[in-house]
Amino acid sequence: SLVTVPSTTLPESALAPIGADGNFALHILRPGDLSTLSWIEAPTTPDYHVEVSFSALNFKDIMYAFGKLRLERPSFGLEFSGKDVKTGNLVMGIGTSSCIAHRVKPALCWDVPKGMALADAATIPVVYATSMFALFAKANLVGGQTALIHAGSGGIGHSAIYLCQSRGIEVFTTCAPHKREYIKKTFGLDDDHIANSRDTTFREQVLRMTGGEGVDCV
Repeated sequence: SLVTVPSTTLPESALAPIGADGNFALHILRPGDLSTLSWIEAPTTPDYHVEVSFSALNFKDIMYAFGKLRLERPSFGLEFSGKDVKTGNLVMGIGTSSCIAHRVKPALCWDVPKGMALADAATIPVVYATSMFALFAKANLVGGQTALIHAGSGGIGHSAIYLCQSRGIEVFTTCAPHKREYIKKTFGLDDDHIANSRDTTFREQVLRMTGGEGVDCV
């Protein structure tokens, strides 16, 4: 059910309508006070044409909700998965505003691969788009080059390692000691390509493994 807030703190016209035809998005009246989290009315124009099934919480959302981060354009949720009501396709993407909503206006949108669960699809757009842009649009990495990817067990780390391996780029990564076995099992990397993220010993390890040349991209 929808959680609304008293009309004394928000105009009645802004409260979310309850019904299949309405649109609503997550909002917080006073960041830092979680009791003021509420659903408010959101646009219903035709460009809001994706019905959201899942939206992923980002660390940014947590920091904002707890009042630890100020945003010029407050929102909750950067990415989504759901159904494009124009085409009937299952899609995933990045929205122009809050994606913890009934409907969103996509800024970037892709069809969900067959066999992929929508819950999984909602976790892909931000990390993979970030990694694609950083590694290939900005760093211009190509097969045969090398990359050092810090925090390999995180979302950005996962996507960056997978993308580099798919293009024949040699990967070095860092992680916490207790995550080393996970990295080895998940990505097939050996101990020489996995360093400690808790100190600076990765520098000597990478230099040793590259004959003192270092990597093409960090």
